[in-house]
Amino acid sequence: MESRDKPMTNKGKKELDYRRLIEISRDLASTLDLETLLDRIVHVAAEITEAAAASILLYDDAARQLNFEVATNLNMQTMRGLSVPLEGSVAGWVVTNRKTVRLKDAHGDVRFFPEVEEKTRFSTRSLLGVPLITKDKVVGVLEVINNPRGGFTAVDEDLLL
Repeated sequence: MESRDKPMTNKGKKELDYRRLIEISRDLASTLDLETLLDRIVHVAAEITEAAAASILLYDDAARQLNFEVATNLNMQTMRGLSVPLEGSVAGWVVTNRKTVRLKDAHGDVRFFPEVEEKTRFSTRSLLGVPLITKDKVVGVLEVINNPRGGFTAVDEDLLL
């Protein structure tokens, strides 16, 4: 068997994941188009955590809700008008508490907001939500959804923080 056919070690995967994050850091410095940058972030987040999908929800302080800004599994038409309340949602809890949430069974958590699933017809099993903080203010949440290993790990969490 040639070396390219060998399965990647955990150390090798972690190194590759960190390289992808460095690429995103470079993009931050060179990309002026916010939509392009956010789209790149969700795709890399999904890739390095092996998630089926990823999204960024931005917090609207006046409306006290989060709005989908970009997602790997939703088109603009579906995202338009799709929002999540601050109260009664995992993303809202992440914003309010400024903490990460890792769920192996999203439906089993009282904070799960099923309306998004109903509107998108995308079933959520596992979920990792990370607060997006800039200048000491939470501006939104990065979520990755449905890890094939059954749930996200502390390593996944560290990669997204």
